[in-house]
Parts: sequence; structure tokens; C-alpha cells
Amino acid sequence: MKKNNWFFNLLYSLPFSMKGGEKLINKEGNSSSNGQTINQEVSDERVAKHLLKGELTKSVKELRYRTYKVSNASNDFKYIGDGKVVKKNTKRNLHKINFSQTCKLLTANVLETLKEMDEGGADKYNLIISYSYPLVKFKFEEFATQIDVNIDNDNNDIYTTLHFSNVPDGYNSKSAPFINELKKLFDVFSKTKTLKDTNVINEIFSHNEMASTMQTLEFVTFKASNDEPDLMRYKFNLPMLYNMEESNYEITITFKWSSYNSDNLSDKFFDKTMDEKYNNKTRKNNIFDLLGDKDKVFFCDNCGKELTENDYDITKYTFGRPLCKDCLKNTLLSKE
Repeated sequence: MKKNNWFFNLLYSLPFSMKGGEKLINKEGNSSSNGQTINQEVSDERVAKHLLKGELTKSVKELRYRTYKVSNASNDFKYIGDGKVVKKNTKRNLHKINFSQTCKLLTANVLETLKEMDEGGADKYNLIISYSYPLVKFKFEEFATQIDVNIDNDNNDIYTTLHFSNVPDGYNSKSAPFINELKKLFDVFSKTKTLKDTNVINEIFSHNEMASTMQTLEFVTFKASNDEPDLMRYKFNLPMLYNMEESNYEITITFKWSSYNSDNLSDKFFDKTMDEKYNNKTRKNNIFDLLGDKDKVFFCDNCGKELTENDYDITKYTFGRPLCKDCLKNTLLSKE
């Protein structure tokens, strides 16, 4: 009887890893640790499937909360080398806000990406810009490489500077025409520097699409400079062209804005239970509590025998359908 149990346990572990079978043969580890490892693997696989599908499940929310919590906490420390860090003494100045944020194309979840490849769709960028009319020839968000934010709340001075490469991108057919339009705008701006009449300057810029069509600019911070927290959403309203500069490798445009507002998106993700788990360093070793499936009942797809959730998950993800140990043994033996 012991030989049969040993043989069945070996067969049961082989599909998941040869290492698992080797541990059973050599009697390494214990059943509770093996069960916990399999539990964690199944949990990770579930979260991965939810992420790929773009599903906002409880486990995904916990992963998101922990990720942002750790990311923001890391901003309080500075790495000095040799595996050592020191705590920063900096305090965020809410009166004067200065930082830079990289601008880039956003990656959608796998399902959305495949759908766009099949049906086509507009690319998404971390800069969200609205224009006075939708059919503008060029959109800043498609070419911007960086945005600098300079805000003095005491004097209501609100500036953003957009950076653009002046070297054409050989893989983007719009790149060279866009750079040519930027240089035309730069020539117009240079000529207006000698003018003092604001009304005349505004009239000149009103005939230039790039200088006059942008209405709002919005983005969410992530890995910004100057220790700016992640997930800060900024929205700027009603711009006026303030300055332009050109160097050997880029052109910058600075806008002065009438107003702005900001909010911390991480506040929307706050969950008291998750925060207590994080602060108490609770180990994530029980997927049933996270997914709330304690009361579910599972059955063998072949004979109808009741299964534990662990056996249900393992056999379903490995063999395509849930099986009890007896049916699994018969299935494996029948394939020999």
C-alpha cells in the first residue's frame, strides 16, 4: 500500500516540476511547505491571468496597492552603494513644485493590444492633451520626450516645458514634417521677441495651429524627478505660448497656464485592510482569503467527487479539467 501511495505522489508531482518529484523521492521538505509553494504558484498564475485580461480583482488590487506603497516608500531613501541606503531629510515643498516627467507611449494589456493589432486603434500616451478642434495636423503628445513642471503657487506662476527631438525619426513618417513645423513656429516666435504689444503677439500666434489649439494638458506622474510622488495627476488649463528654445538636439516649448489642479490617485486605491497587512508585514500565503472563495465547493469533472480548492486549481490548470486523485491516477496510467 505504501508503494502505491509513493507511486501516486510521484506521478502527482511530476507534471509541476522534476524538482518536485526529486524532493518526494529524497524526502526533502515537508507537506505543509510543498502545499504552500503550490498555493503560491497557483495564486501567482491567477493574478497573472487577471492582469493579462485587464480584470480588476481583489488580488490585483492588493498587488497594485503593495507596488505603489513600496514605490512611494522608496523615495524616502537614497542608495549609497554596497547594498546600503540612507534616509533622506527632504520635505516636499507644496508652494513651489518643480520636476520632470518622461513622456512615452503607454502599453495596454495583452487583450487590448491584440485587438488593436487586428482591428486598428489609436495609440495612447501618458500625456493627455485636448485641442480646440480634433483634426489638428500634429499632436504634441505623439512627439514629446519630456515635460518639465515649474509651479509657484504663491505667485500663481504655472509653467510647463515640452521637449521635442529635432532629429527626425526614420521609423516615423510624421517626424520630419513635425520638426519642420516646430522650426517654423520657432522663427515666428523669434520675430515676436521685439514686439511689446501683447494683442499683436496673440494675433500672430492665433494663426499658428501649434501655438493656439491646445486647451488642456494632463498626465499622471510615475518615476518623475525631484522625488515627486508617483500617481500625482496634474491637469493644466488654457495655455499661452511663453518661450521657445533650440539646441543641437532638441526644441523646447514653454507654456504659461491660467490654472491647474492636482490630486493623488493613490488615495483612491487606499484600503484599510491592505494597509494593515502591509504595515504588519503580513505574509501573502493564503490565496483563499485574498480571492474570497472559502465557501465554494468543487467537484471532479469525471466522477463528481468533491475536491479541495487546491486540487481543483492544480488539476484544472495542468490538465485542462478538475480531477480527483483516483481519476488523475487513471488518466496518467492510461497514457502509458
